[in-house]
Amino acid sequence: MKKNLSRTTTVIIGLVWSMMIASFSIKYERVITPDILCPYHYCQLSGGFPLPYLFDAEGVSVMGGLWWGEDNFYVLSFFLDVLFYFVVLTFIYYLVEKIRICFLSEQPVK
Repeated sequence: MKKNLSRTTTVIIGLVWSMMIASFSIKYERVITPDILCPYHYCQLSGGFPLPYLFDAEGVSVMGGLWWGEDNFYVLSFFLDVLFYFVVLTFIYYLVEKIRICFLSEQPVK
């Protein structure tokens, strides 16, 4: 029971960290030209990494700046970013655990 609780706690902490990293990735701003990722027909400022999830709204917000309450937020792109960061953090966690177990299981040299 304790091992399952520990695993659940680890997953929750990983999801919280993933959401925080994805939220802070809004600072990675770039101008997107019209293509599949951009739903508009003009160049537009966007934020988020690896997928942009916040797009500058024309006429509503201050142009050239991103703000959560004013600009267009795409939930699917945000959750794909969270999933990306969760996979990366999970990989790093298991890699560190494997290394830690390898070093702890070694017999000391006499």
